[in-house]
Order: sequence, then C-alpha cells, then structure tokens
Amino acid sequence: LVTGMEPFTSGAGFEAGIYGFPLIFGLTFVDPIMGEIKRIKRDMKVAIAVGMVTSYIVWIGCSLWLGTPMWVCILLAPLTVLGELPPVKYIDDNATMILFPLSGLLLLSPFL
Repeated sequence: LVTGMEPFTSGAGFEAGIYGFPLIFGLTFVDPIMGEIKRIKRDMKVAIAVGMVTSYIVWIGCSLWLGTPMWVCILLAPLTVLGELPPVKYIDDNATMILFPLSGLLLLSPFL
C-alpha cells in the first residue's frame, strides 16, 4: 500500500530508495547502538544523544549518496530516535523506529 504511493513510485534502482534506504539504515544502525548504550550505561540521555548523532549521520549520508532532500533528513532523523524511546508492551521498538519516520514521511509527501 505504502510503496504504491508517491513519492515512492518514481525512479528506478537506487533512485527508488531515496527514502527507503535511510529508513532501513536508521533501523540497522541506530537501534543496536542505542540498545547497547542503554544496556551498558543505563543512561537514557547518552543513548538519545548518540542515537541522534548516528541517525543524522545515516540520513545526511543518504542525502549525499542518494539525493534524499536535506530538509526531509533534518525532520525525519529525530523520529527514528523517537521510535526507540516509548516502552510499549505490545509493539517492538523495531516497528516504531520504522513507523514513526514513515508516518512523518507520509505526512510530508504532498511537499515532496
């Protein structure tokens, strides 16, 4: 359903992944880094700070590599970290780390 909507249908190859790659890379790198910091240091503030830096590196790197609009990266990178924070019993943080920035992206899609 989501991938059939604009802006997800334009382009081919890497161009088609200008939003998908940062979403997946954010989950791939931010989740384990924040999880390990929370497990070892037990300090949520440090985990959030390191997660934000990692998330911005991922999103801005994808902007430079794939051409993801920079303003989208600046807005959606914090949503990746926000997805790690809520301790929800019935949904895993991996799902929220994808759903939060994806929801933001869908809200921004008329402007893309």
